Amino acid sequence: MRRVVVRVVGAALLVAACGTPLTVVEPPAEPGGTLAVQFTREFEPGHWTPGRHAYRLALRCPQLRTTIEPTVLRLEVDPSQRLFEDRVWLRFDGPSTSPMSPSNLAAVNPGQATGAVMTLVGLTRTDAQLAVTDCMATVVYDGKDPEELVAGEPFTP
Repeated sequence: MRRVVVRVVGAALLVAACGTPLTVVEPPAEPGGTLAVQFTREFEPGHWTPGRHAYRLALRCPQLRTTIEPTVLRLEVDPSQRLFEDRVWLRFDGPSTSPMSPSNLAAVNPGQATGAVMTLVGLTRTDAQLAVTDCMATVVYDGKDPEELVAGEPFTP
């Protein structure tokens, strides 16, 4: 190993002395491990009535051997709350102004556009593509039947 390093450094010094610019060549990156897939279901303004609501997100990916079923969460809907220009996301830890950030809201306005979101992160390219077709994400709220969240395209978070 030491001889290889000395030869590479020696060759680099020789090329540099001849005036040819050096181009650093990185080793090829390992494929994957850096992608994410988001599952969403949007709710229009006015969907939530004032008061307390309960929701639960779930995700099942048989081929990826992944199941996520967080506990039931409470959503407080209060007309005195600020309306945000962008959608508020119902995450596995509560409402958030970002689909990728932890919960940062205690309540939402009934006129707020909202959405349910679950995000799988740290996927290889193969697993991300499989997640789009293999995974079934749902949201259940207020005792209603489960509603499916739609898988988006794999992306780099």
